[in-house]
Amino acid sequence: MVIYAAVTKDEFELPIAVADSEKELAFILGISKKAVTEGVRKYLAGKRSGYIKIRVDK
Repeated sequence: MVIYAAVTKDEFELPIAVADSEKELAFILGISKKAVTEGVRKYLAGKRSGYIKIRVDK
């Protein structure tokens, strides 16, 4: 299972919003899905973008 989150851009990365999909997170934040997707891509490349993808094992 994967969840997506908007987090603060500082070293603490405190959660702002959490959702089951990029589309749902974009809806919650009132932004485009593309903005979330690109933010997650930057995070996976090692940059603080404000969006993260978390793999959760059941």
